[in-house]
Amino acid sequence: MNKIIASLAAFALVAVTVIGPVNAAGVAITVTSPDRQTFTVALPAGVDLEAADVITLKITTASNGNAVDLSGNAVTTATLGAGAAETLTNDGDANGVIVITEGGDDEAAGADLVFALTSALTDNTAYVVAYSDTDSNFSAAIVSFGTASTVAVTATVDPVLTFSIAGGNVDFGSLNPVGDNVAATQTTVAFSTNATSGIVLSGSAVGGDTGTTAGALGIAGSTSVIPAIGGETNPTAFNDAAEYFAVDLQALAATAGAVNADNAFSSADNGTADRANALSGVTALVGSVLDPVAASFNVRYHVGIVPTTDAGSYSGTVTYTA
Repeated sequence: MNKIIASLAAFALVAVTVIGPVNAAGVAITVTSPDRQTFTVALPAGVDLEAADVITLKITTASNGNAVDLSGNAVTTATLGAGAAETLTNDGDANGVIVITEGGDDEAAGADLVFALTSALTDNTAYVVAYSDTDSNFSAAIVSFGTASTVAVTATVDPVLTFSIAGGNVDFGSLNPVGDNVAATQTTVAFSTNATSGIVLSGSAVGGDTGTTAGALGIAGSTSVIPAIGGETNPTAFNDAAEYFAVDLQALAATAGAVNADNAFSSADNGTADRANALSGVTALVGSVLDPVAASFNVRYHVGIVPTTDAGSYSGTVTYTA
């Protein structure tokens, strides 16, 4: 009997000597992943890893503890804190094990460990991520994924067009038969649109017999008209000793939006120089912009007569359309 007791005592002494490292410490970690592919393991401040320290992770399913086969879904990158990428000693195997060796960066204690898999883990599943390191820290945390419900968000921006003219009626007064008569009053045309196709502006002028002669100034109830001219590419002035009614556009002033340089009133606008604009038709293109835009321009009015122009009171109407 004494021999049996002595044997048991000896066995008990041996059992004491094989207990794990005295520095082993269970720590609290959390594991998050926004996409089931990139994972962040948040380590507590007590975990202070240095160069050449080794981290071992194991991923299993929470429902049955089965290892997640990572042999075909390896870890692509692993980074501790803000330092360079760590060394993947084992980038994932069939037993769900990942081994990461800390590189030369000495990260601050409690730095997060971030690793990414080749592809996302299965949705509607909970996983256990077990953690241990060569400093004898160990822990585990559950990360659970469920199907996200999506909400479609739609909105409509209605097309808007604003258009105005200002400056009042244009009165030339008594016309001089020598040179170009320029009205003191100008018309300011302002417009804006958010339409991606932009805006097209056109104009027309009528006057003369009962106000129906296209593009002209005329004496109401008679056939006496001062005809419109237009379409001249670069006249130096409207004083060519002929009868004419014409308008010219001053430089387009864009106040917002993009003005398409290829088609932004380029056919009718050359800055401060005079240019006849083709309002001789019933409706003629004034200009166009091919993008959303807010802009304005001024229109000047010109009349030329000759000594034999019929006397009388001439009038007409210019209509602008956006």
